[in-house]
Amino acid sequence: MKLQKREIDKRARSLLNKLRESGDDEVLRLIKRLNLNSNHIRDFYQLFHDLEIKYGKKKSTFIDELQLNHHQNIIHIKSLLTKTLYPTFTHYQIRLNDLLKQLKLFPYLTLELPRNFEGNEVNLFIDLSQSKKVDPREIIEITQSSAFQEINVLLNHEE
Repeated sequence: MKLQKREIDKRARSLLNKLRESGDDEVLRLIKRLNLNSNHIRDFYQLFHDLEIKYGKKKSTFIDELQLNHHQNIIHIKSLLTKTLYPTFTHYQIRLNDLLKQLKLFPYLTLELPRNFEGNEVNLFIDLSQSKKVDPREIIEITQSSAFQEINVLLNHEE
């Protein structure tokens, strides 16, 4: 099966050239086999670059350590790289997602958490088109639940 070549922008092409010049052939091969678009090329390059700086290892080391290959989903690979680069952040992210599921919000409610845990403001949106009558007790029940209380603790960095 021959992969279709994607058009990539100048910045992505420049990053691929940097990989070529620095001898990061394994990373380059992975990127090419995954047939990434420009945005993914920039993301992958940045993740590998940051890992190299943080841990003082060659970029290709992470391909071996994380057992990355072109048969894996792009999102899965980015997730593995991100978990390696930001283990604490990833832990909080996973925990908050689990807590959001535990809240069992009614279909007309949406809870929005601060992006990247910057801040401690939570927004609760009510879609009035999906509900004939909003029962305030449901909202109070959610805010008093143990999952919501734990979200509060995590966002206020009280853990």
